[in-house]
Amino acid sequence: MAPYRKRQFGKKTSSFILTMMMLSMAFTVISMPSAAAADGDGDGIDDALDDCEFASGNSTVDYIGCPDDDGDGVPNFIGQQLGDWGATQRELYHSGGDSRAVAWSHDGRYIAGAGGPNVNLYWAGGHISTLYTISENVRGLAFSPNGSYLAVGGYEEDNWAVPRGWMVVLEMDWATQSATVLQNLSHLHIGDVPSVAWSSDGLFLYTGAEDEIRQFSVNDNWVMTMNYSYQNGNVWALDVSPDDRLVAGISGGGQLVVYWAANGTQYMTHSDHSTTHALALRFSPDGRWLVSGGNDNDMHIYNVSNKSWEVEIDGGSDVYGLSFDPSGEYFVIARGGSSSTRIYLVDNWTQVASFGSFGTSNNNRGLRAVDWSPDGSAIAFAQRRGRITTHLLPESYMQVHGDWTANVLEDPWRSTWPAAGQMLKYFNTTAYDATNYVCQNDGSMAALTEGHYPIWVNRDPDFSTNGRLDCKISNRSIIEVPIGHIAGAFAVKAGSDTQTCIETLGGGLSIAQIRWIISAQSGNALQSGGEYPGIEMSSVAQNNDGDVYREWSDFHSSCPSDSIILVHQWENRSAIGMLKEQFLHRARWSAPSGLIHQEN
Repeated sequence: MAPYRKRQFGKKTSSFILTMMMLSMAFTVISMPSAAAADGDGDGIDDALDDCEFASGNSTVDYIGCPDDDGDGVPNFIGQQLGDWGATQRELYHSGGDSRAVAWSHDGRYIAGAGGPNVNLYWAGGHISTLYTISENVRGLAFSPNGSYLAVGGYEEDNWAVPRGWMVVLEMDWATQSATVLQNLSHLHIGDVPSVAWSSDGLFLYTGAEDEIRQFSVNDNWVMTMNYSYQNGNVWALDVSPDDRLVAGISGGGQLVVYWAANGTQYMTHSDHSTTHALALRFSPDGRWLVSGGNDNDMHIYNVSNKSWEVEIDGGSDVYGLSFDPSGEYFVIARGGSSSTRIYLVDNWTQVASFGSFGTSNNNRGLRAVDWSPDGSAIAFAQRRGRITTHLLPESYMQVHGDWTANVLEDPWRSTWPAAGQMLKYFNTTAYDATNYVCQNDGSMAALTEGHYPIWVNRDPDFSTNGRLDCKISNRSIIEVPIGHIAGAFAVKAGSDTQTCIETLGGGLSIAQIRWIISAQSGNALQSGGEYPGIEMSSVAQNNDGDVYREWSDFHSSCPSDSIILVHQWENRSAIGMLKEQFLHRARWSAPSGLIHQEN
């Protein structure tokens, strides 16, 4: 089978203009349509002209009426750069039992994950609490758009007098990171409830069960207001179009049916999967596409506006779930029998990324569910082996830029970091760059042994008491807060001629002598002063022979004539930063060639 097959592709606007041109040639005079123009998604654009008929939008460039969050006229699904998911690290890795459902909260700070019968609450870095427990395995999870509710679907409970599938609505208490049962709708569901979804306005809850989808009215005491019929068993996956007008479901036999949500009439139907389990179904955020996945390794893409089959893609393994990024330009799949996941580009339906390590042996390898975060910077997975995991792009972290000292403090900082959405992560950065990043308001923090880099900021007159720094490259003010002290020391070999030399000098070196050792400036320049006060060379190096080398004998005639060599680890270690801060103006610091010997 080829990676994909494609029948047609095009924009509605181009075909409409062509039709009008043909009419004008044939009849010369074009009559105005007698019927009133339709604008189903409410964005002010006639459906006949709207390239995103089932998603409200204001785009004007290339595509008309598609979602355009930044208002530049270009739809969200054009020009979005895919992050380097192959370089991402796994953060969350929690074993909680059978994992077949995962869902991000409305604000992207929390994750609900199935762990056997438990509904667990996570943040990107770990487990927080168990929200609720049913007596069967959890199969479907979905937060309401405003984050107030969490819908939970589960397998059928056979021990009840009348067997029914688990279906409860939890009300979230985010302050305590807990939940209580708001509605138990289990008595209305025969068989398993493997799929749940909300309308985007939060007014309706949809549940997939045996042979039908049910619609419940949130503001009308959760009464069932509509049902939509299917054949061949459970509706394993369902979704609602972005404008809430369509509800789509796919049943165990691979029957895909899309209904008008308001009146329950059929909009379109297809049966393209070759196996008895079709388990994945999603509308794209722009409402143009509907994608299904099944145990036949295939995905089928449908053009929603013209109700046609568009593309077949071979996923290389069972497709248990899929999720679009917020822009709608990419989607990721949960592959049931593979150790990696894949990301596809909607523009040409090709694979553009593969990453992850989700089990290695046949009985634990693969994924059961996937959900892309609302901001696009993280992806949550439910693994076949019973794990909830996350992969995060760098922009998903609270980035701490700093030197080696910040690096060694990363683990203790992370262990006490509040579970409030963003993971803390250290990034190796110079003071020069870190200060620049903070002044540019990139959302990061700087943790620097030597403090801020002065080229980017001006100190407030009361800096010593308020820590305020005014950025030169923006209108931002930043605060520098001292959080500790780090001891530093120079050492020489015990019993060596160097130790004897230092004892001759009185048992130690002065700050002025250390400045002279590590500075690239001449003795005359150091004596003249500048950023720092001048030093008296006659007391610093009273036996200086005047050459360009710093030698122990320059201090005293009894000292060896060997060159002074500073041995350290590498440039990013804190000791060098402290030397620059304490003894030199770091913005002008440079070492004489051969003075510092670096050992990794």
